[in-house]
Amino acid sequence: TASPTFTGVVGATTISSPTLNATINLKTTDANGEGIGLGIDADKKVRFYDDQGASTKMYWNASTVTQKFEDSSKIAFGSSEDLQIYHDGSNSYIKDADTGNLYLEASAILVRKAGTSENIAKFVQDDRVELYYDNASKLTTTSTGIDVTGTAVTDGLTVAGNVSVDGGTI
Repeated sequence: TASPTFTGVVGATTISSPTLNATINLKTTDANGEGIGLGIDADKKVRFYDDQGASTKMYWNASTVTQKFEDSSKIAFGSSEDLQIYHDGSNSYIKDADTGNLYLEASAILVRKAGTSENIAKFVQDDRVELYYDNASKLTTTSTGIDVTGTAVTDGLTVAGNVSVDGGTI
C-alpha cells in the first residue's frame, strides 16, 4: 500500500475503535530532505525520530509509563539549554552550562554505588557529611570539626591549639 502524501495544512478528527490496530507516522522535511518524524504505534508508544525519520531518538511508552531517550539524546531546560541531562552511551551527565549554580535540595542526599546500597557519600541537613571507602565511613564532619576513621596521611600539618595523642596532650 502506498503512503499518502499531504501538502499544506492537514486537519484531523478523532478515530475511536476498540479494534483499531494501526501505526501512524508523520514526517516533515525541508527542501534538503531534513526534518523530524513522529510515530504513534499500536503497542502504546509515541516515538520521536531523528531528522532523517529513520531511528527512534525518544519515545513515551504508555504501557510502562516510561519516557525513554536513546544515547546522546538530551533533556534540556532553559531558553539557552542551560541545564542538560543525558547519557552518551558510556557515561551519564547532569550539566549546568555555567549560567548560575546547580542546587540539589533535600533533607539528605545519598550518593551510592550503582545497583547497590553501598554508600559513597552522605550529606545530612544540619548534621553531617560522610565520605566512604568501600561502604565504610572514613571522614565525617561534626559540630566541632571532623572525625577521621583510619589513618590520616598528610604532607604537612598545622595545628592551632592543643594536640591530643593516645589520650595525652602535647
